Amino acid sequence: MMLYEEGHFSLDDPVGKFIPELASQKVYDGMSETGIRLVEQQQPISIRHLLTHTSGLSYGFHQDSPVEEMYRKANITDPDSTLQEMAEKLGKLPLVTQPGTKWRYSNATDVLGYLVEVVSGQPFDQFLQEKILSPLGMTDTSFYVSEENLDRLATVYGASMNGGGIAPLNNPMVNRQTRPHTLFSGGGGLVSTASDYMSFCQMLLNGGILGEERLLAPKTVEMMRSNHLADDLKPFAVGQSMSSDTKGCGFGLGFPRGDGHRAARHHRLQRHLLVGGAASTVFWIDPQEDLVAILLTQFMPSSYYPPAPRVPDSHLSGADGIAT
Repeated sequence: MMLYEEGHFSLDDPVGKFIPELASQKVYDGMSETGIRLVEQQQPISIRHLLTHTSGLSYGFHQDSPVEEMYRKANITDPDSTLQEMAEKLGKLPLVTQPGTKWRYSNATDVLGYLVEVVSGQPFDQFLQEKILSPLGMTDTSFYVSEENLDRLATVYGASMNGGGIAPLNNPMVNRQTRPHTLFSGGGGLVSTASDYMSFCQMLLNGGILGEERLLAPKTVEMMRSNHLADDLKPFAVGQSMSSDTKGCGFGLGFPRGDGHRAARHHRLQRHLLVGGAASTVFWIDPQEDLVAILLTQFMPSSYYPPAPRVPDSHLSGADGIAT
């Protein structure tokens, strides 16, 4: 959105204008006797579609179409690839739905990271460091944890394979945070601390400014907070799997929100800006109550850990452990 403010693009520009690999993907339209049936796009993917997860892209972990298996075989999120290579892989795969017609959680945020690289001329990690992390003093936020800080990395837990209870989780998504890699994922690549993330959330709560550092104009933050989903789309509900069909939150520009255009599961989350992570992490920002809440639970999968329906009316901050 900083690049948007600088006039580099409009939200309704076709993504293919900047990333030619994504200009002419076919769209999955069911199965025929000879295999997958593909049709042309009815409209191109726009930058707004990427920001609202309505682009027709997917992630490879859904189970409702054969396109998902194509994503998995293509290894879209290979940590040792690059954002450009990821875009090239995506360009060879069909979309799951027509752009703008369905809400579907996807790696659209990773594509936005590549868009930042193309438009700014900087590697995505360098852009984040220069434009966001350094100005906000987020010194413990990066795409991997340095060796000297590994003892501060919070353990991620999952269901025990030995019958009952939980145990430390050992999987590629967790382990990639402990070594350098080259896929700088905007959708799921950063590690941080509650203290660092509080700075980011406070900046958004303040309307784009923290201390003397202004990152965004107030009207841009307000636009990000506003719901951009039509009523006939199906966003997810807080505490539900991102592949579920549960109605709940609206969606802003890059952020879900419980804005009441559908009945949110938890009344206190209505009108809030909120984001959840894979390890049962969640933050929400309530401008009406001047409140930020950050929960870093460190349990996977996230859909098995519903958030509390009520949050104390105080900021949660001060932790110095590193969370995924």
